[in-house]
Amino acid sequence: MAAYPTSHLSLWEGDTLESENQVDKIVVRSSVTMDDDDDDEEEEEVELNESRLLNLPFHLLEMIMDHCIGVEYMGFRATCKRCHLAAPLMQWKNNKTRLRSRKYSLVSPWLMVVDKNRGRITFTDPVSGDKYFMKRSHVSIRRDKIHCSRFGWLLLCSNYSPLVFFNPFTNVICELPYVNAPDGFDSLCFSAPPTSRDCMVVGFRARGKHANVYIHSEQTWRVIGLDFGGARFCFPTFCGRDVFVLCDKGEVYVFKNLFKSQGCYYKKVVSRKRQGGECFLVKSDRQFLLIVVGDFGEYVEVLKLNCRNKEWEKVESLGRYMIYIDGTTCLCVEAKAPELENKIFFPRLHSKNGKIVFYSLETCNYHTFNGSSKNIQQIAGVGIKHAYSHAWIQPTWS
Repeated sequence: MAAYPTSHLSLWEGDTLESENQVDKIVVRSSVTMDDDDDDEEEEEVELNESRLLNLPFHLLEMIMDHCIGVEYMGFRATCKRCHLAAPLMQWKNNKTRLRSRKYSLVSPWLMVVDKNRGRITFTDPVSGDKYFMKRSHVSIRRDKIHCSRFGWLLLCSNYSPLVFFNPFTNVICELPYVNAPDGFDSLCFSAPPTSRDCMVVGFRARGKHANVYIHSEQTWRVIGLDFGGARFCFPTFCGRDVFVLCDKGEVYVFKNLFKSQGCYYKKVVSRKRQGGECFLVKSDRQFLLIVVGDFGEYVEVLKLNCRNKEWEKVESLGRYMIYIDGTTCLCVEAKAPELENKIFFPRLHSKNGKIVFYSLETCNYHTFNGSSKNIQQIAGVGIKHAYSHAWIQPTWS
């Protein structure tokens, strides 16, 4: 089943836990460019493949679907009515389904963009360029801001609850207790999926000369006042039970013992003189990295934190890692293919080919994948702003 027939525009009903009467619709679109001379040959091949697939006995289709999960399941289910019947809605409370979904993994995180004007959410695979459209969401994002994205979950403020966790792939919602933060948070992060007992949430909020840290653990919130203000905190990142956070003045602080009733303290780890550009803090397996991008994308720098000397050191290569940056969350993951290594992905689509833009530290240029990870197209420099609320998300169906 490496290639099954799919229509250019097909539907997949989102699987909900609450009710089958309220289903989201996800549209799967895969664009294929071909020469005019090959149209007849391509159509004939698709018809032949489709005929062979649909001639399979129904019980064999069911057996095939029993070994599919995630995108493969979505695509198969959207092929035709017969495949739709062979692939029923996923029951996410089912233990067998959960075990299968835990083994499923994609090559790359997806870019999620919320378009409130059109009433849809778009997921884009940066490698293949495939797009998945969710036409309706169970969660309305207040102020169009997604605070954090990790483990396939989003942390955001909704219109009916101050803070909620939301998994857009299973439509599961986990509400957090009320917290008194009238103007919202500058930044938030969490340590584990909300389904885990180890899940801890930390939020930062600075107004004028006052700054507070909000800590959530074991169904309660605790607020700690800081003795300095005038700075905004962004990209908080867990390292064990410690939290590192980037100050808009270019400084990095670490907060320790946040989840103890006493003994909490913080200290400055490193300073950096502002030299223009926008900074992004991200943690790899072994170290903290600072990504610096020019205001118009004219340069990209990567620095690593030297805790012993308390300074930033320039990095020439990410090795086997790749980085995804946006306005609230940065991800650093190990590449699953050599072609994906040593790259930084931006939340931007190229104006001509519609592909996601990335920066290669090997070539020191911007590129897009043109249909596959081995077909790379060089483009001009770009900024990092996106018109709609967005986040990088690692799809998970568990």
